[in-house]
Amino acid sequence: MGNSKSQSLAQSECSELIPITSGVSYRDALMDHFPSLIQRMEHSSTELKSFLSFISQTRDLYTNMYETFDQKNIKALKSGSADEGEYGVFGKVVSEMRQTSSQLKSSCTELATLSNDSKALSDEFNSYLKKARKEEKKLSEEVSTFKKNYEKALKKEESQKATKLELERMLTLSEKPLSNQEKEKLERKLRDLEPALEKLESDNRLLLLKFQEREEVYKIGLGNILSHLEFIDRKRFSLMKELTKRLLEILKTVGACISDNAAQVNITIKNLEDEKVFANFVASCRNEVFIPAATTTQPANEQQQTVVTEEGPMMESNETQE
Repeated sequence: MGNSKSQSLAQSECSELIPITSGVSYRDALMDHFPSLIQRMEHSSTELKSFLSFISQTRDLYTNMYETFDQKNIKALKSGSADEGEYGVFGKVVSEMRQTSSQLKSSCTELATLSNDSKALSDEFNSYLKKARKEEKKLSEEVSTFKKNYEKALKKEESQKATKLELERMLTLSEKPLSNQEKEKLERKLRDLEPALEKLESDNRLLLLKFQEREEVYKIGLGNILSHLEFIDRKRFSLMKELTKRLLEILKTVGACISDNAAQVNITIKNLEDEKVFANFVASCRNEVFIPAATTTQPANEQQQTVVTEEGPMMESNETQE
């Protein structure tokens, strides 16, 4: 990770960020576009989530296929009256897809590893994104507080200056002559106002300086945050290319295996002779071995017994003929 879990992104520039050969960096180009960058990275986070979901769904599919082609399922697809090794049409597919079954099992293991690697990237990426939003918000709120304090004090200063101008106007531009008492009252107000206004102007200059300093802190902090976001965004893009390549290789391997194995099984299916299959079934039914009727003396209460022959069942009496 470009920074330790406890380290603030705004504290320092990302040391792991490789210099950009294009000359355009997030720090230089996106100082005024932080919301747009966050929106882009949120879309990237969604892409990672979708990628993980696809891996999971693919693994579930391969698991279901593997379990279907597993040799344990052959018995379930085998007809109870069929000869040993004789299955239905789909039973033939299942019984001969051993190569695919083995590959699917291996690919499920590879997909599990791929999922873990992808989740690690997703967790790291989202950690950066969450921390960046939180830290930028804090810096922005601090600047906003200083700005509000300065603007509030500035309005008060402007109000005091307006009052001073009004007093000066009343002293010099009055429509009717002022009495000495009125003139002294206005002059006294003006004298009292001037030192307060001077202090207010001085305080406001200090507030402006603090506001400007806080803005500079924000810019430096935001620049550092942007460097970390560029690091993790480029890392995400690079690793996603590798992870996607691994996924496609798995899909390609499984697809090729299924295609090759299916071609072999297809030959077996084509060689199935309908009439021979049904003739064998009928013959197997007619040639079943049946237990013959008992020839020993039966108890008196057993008067007759069913004897099965090729012509059908017959009833035979057990009574002694006179």
